[in-house]
Amino acid sequence: MIKRVVFGTAMIAVLAGAFLLDWYLDIPSGAPLAIILLPLLWLGFVEFARMAKSAGVRILWPAGFIGVSLIAIIPILQRLQFTVGHGGVFWYEKLLQILGNPFITPGLVILLIFLNQMISGRLDDALRRIACTFLGVFYLGVGGAAMLSLRSFDNSGLLILFLAAVKCTDIGAFFVGSAIGKHKMIPWLSPGKSWEGLFGGLLAAAIVGVVGWWIDSIQAEPAICWSLEQFIVFCAVVGLAGQFADLCESLLKRSAGVKDSGALVPEFGGILDIMDSPLLAAPVAMAIARILYG
Repeated sequence: MIKRVVFGTAMIAVLAGAFLLDWYLDIPSGAPLAIILLPLLWLGFVEFARMAKSAGVRILWPAGFIGVSLIAIIPILQRLQFTVGHGGVFWYEKLLQILGNPFITPGLVILLIFLNQMISGRLDDALRRIACTFLGVFYLGVGGAAMLSLRSFDNSGLLILFLAAVKCTDIGAFFVGSAIGKHKMIPWLSPGKSWEGLFGGLLAAAIVGVVGWWIDSIQAEPAICWSLEQFIVFCAVVGLAGQFADLCESLLKRSAGVKDSGALVPEFGGILDIMDSPLLAAPVAMAIARILYG
């Protein structure tokens, strides 16, 4: 537990530094956060590839890395379209319009995955290699893109609230489940998760919502401008989505026969073990935010 607290505190400090850097540089596109997020997504893809290998599937590495990167930075490319000047950079603007398109870029990535298989593997296990690479690319790429999109709502305020809600739900579920958890949710998938832990996690998410509303309301210029009920609903829903996302990664790990996705972070496992909840909860957060912002 001491190691968890120490490394958890260190990770929070790094994350806080990333947000401070983003705020200090004040780049409208949110590029500083992308520069920090992309290496984490690459490491996550490496861990995903190792799990796939444990399940007997070889990932298509070049297409995978390029695909994750291109899909994750779509929100950045979209915002850059509004910041570039005119005259002398026409080709650059067109490139941003093409790669920032949420339909064109995924389509190009699919073609790239097929091309990678044709060049490197031909017919060798083609269906499983393509399918598994496709899953890894969109699992990490779309989740990363959704997190960067949350930054655009109010200059990181909503993204910080989202991350706090998801991770505090994890923490609340862990401690409550460890203390009083008796009724297992899905014992064949995640023996450690209990219904008591889930409710404890959602209570922690609601508390984050109350604290977030209070902090936002005392600001001279509130960033999010939601009611208390809206803060609580947002945090509870994304917290619930984060718990489901954690089960999704457990499904992958059990299928591959591994306990953790990696061993990069002591006492926590791999990058995917840390990022699993935010990755799949971020699109849900985007949907809820769209509804609440009207």
